[in-house]
Amino acid sequence: MQSTPKSLATDLLLDERYHLLRYVVLCVALLIFSISEITFNYVQLIGDAAGQLSLILLIANCFIWKVAYLVVLVKLLVPRFFNRGRYGFFFVSLLVVTVALVGLQYLVEGGICSRYGIATRYTAPLHYIALDAMVLNIQWLIVIIDVILGLCVKRMAQERQLNQQQQAERAQMETALMKQQISPAMLCTTLHTCGQRALTDAEATSGALLRFSRVLRYQLYDSRRELSLLKSELDFVHEYLNVLQFDGVCKSFTINTDGSIMGIMVPPLVFTSLMQYSEPVGNIDCHFTVGADNLQFTIADGRTDADFAAARKRLSLLYADRYSLIVNNNGICLTIPIS
Repeated sequence: MQSTPKSLATDLLLDERYHLLRYVVLCVALLIFSISEITFNYVQLIGDAAGQLSLILLIANCFIWKVAYLVVLVKLLVPRFFNRGRYGFFFVSLLVVTVALVGLQYLVEGGICSRYGIATRYTAPLHYIALDAMVLNIQWLIVIIDVILGLCVKRMAQERQLNQQQQAERAQMETALMKQQISPAMLCTTLHTCGQRALTDAEATSGALLRFSRVLRYQLYDSRRELSLLKSELDFVHEYLNVLQFDGVCKSFTINTDGSIMGIMVPPLVFTSLMQYSEPVGNIDCHFTVGADNLQFTIADGRTDADFAAARKRLSLLYADRYSLIVNNNGICLTIPIS
């Protein structure tokens, strides 16, 4: 899969290597915003040498509460509510946090002004205070929207990257599955057995070749679909086990089902991926149990140390964490969801 070329702006916005740089730029912007807000409202302190300390304290107070606001927004509200799609809780919480922190900023600001005998911005005419508050709120709204949009873009990029990675893994898994569909070992074993038994038992050999052709046809064509009927999959498992029995891989087998299989869809070859045998086994007992919202497949064949890494990887791509595969001395139990 061809990767999308990244620009410098995309790297600066999304790359984890530059997250400290992004925080520094944001803090510098907040500092400039705080200086602009305080100097605009306390312009009389700029040329006053005695008021330099109080001016610095007012700027620091404004800056600290703005940083605290964005920390709460980025580290608490966005991960807990926004990223989980709980937008109502997010905006209500955002409003509560805004009122609380702005109120604390004004409270501390009033304390500083009282300590140094400075007339606060609230001594101005009411229309001036209202206009000032409206301008500041609009500026803050722009800052908040910019931060949220940046977080949304970052989240979308991460989800896209994860999607591409999953698609690549799925493609690799499907390629590996296609390689396993026509197993050279199984093909050679079946043809060799047919050649040996053709003269002594022509009828059984003819039936075995017919069943083997059905297995190959299903693997080549039907398995290309994302989902197939459970009945078709059961028929394939039956033919597959017949071929294994003819090849001498197993002595006998049984297939039992509980529940209605009508209309149930499953990924193709999801069961036979658990029936790859490197050496002969005795009897193979397969049991399918169809429940209200899941399908349970159990198989007992005497294997206790089989490696199902490839099967688990494919199941993870198909079902994420919504499946269960248990392997113990009693056998193998696979549980998958069905709709």
